[in-house]
Amino acid sequence: MRIQNFTTSRLSITSWRTIVQGPKQRAALEQDLALILTPNVLAPLPEPLRLPRGAGQIADWVRAREAESDVYSVTHLGTGVLLGLLILAHDGPQNVHLGYMLADAAWGRGYATEVVWGLLEATPKGQGVVYVAGVGVANPASSSVLLKTGFVLSPQMSSLDTRVYTQVVA
Repeated sequence: MRIQNFTTSRLSITSWRTIVQGPKQRAALEQDLALILTPNVLAPLPEPLRLPRGAGQIADWVRAREAESDVYSVTHLGTGVLLGLLILAHDGPQNVHLGYMLADAAWGRGYATEVVWGLLEATPKGQGVVYVAGVGVANPASSSVLLKTGFVLSPQMSSLDTRVYTQVVA
């Protein structure tokens, strides 16, 4: 199950598959990501989503995401500015791990909630897709986004340092 590109009232969420194939587009994406993949943005994320060390770290990060996930750019409809990413990692035909990150400047403006609502609307119905999202306990804003959009805390899947939320789109 692949999610098609979608828009919300303020945002365009577009698969980056075509972007990463063209050398000029890929270079522009990597340049934009340098402004988003800051220590502050990456700090609450699990280690595999943080930047590797050394030269070419953003290019390596892009290759790793491309290999393991469906990644979507989140851009502002009015300005065309890249605000963040939506990451969907499939674990079987119905299970999808949901992740997102937004640039520091985009925090607190409702964009994350808008992206998640848009994703749920864009998800094909009738397939029983189960979204799973893990959030570090030090990131209550993301927990709030998930709860606002109908996700439910799964105590069985959670740990001391990570809260796991799920939602079924029937």
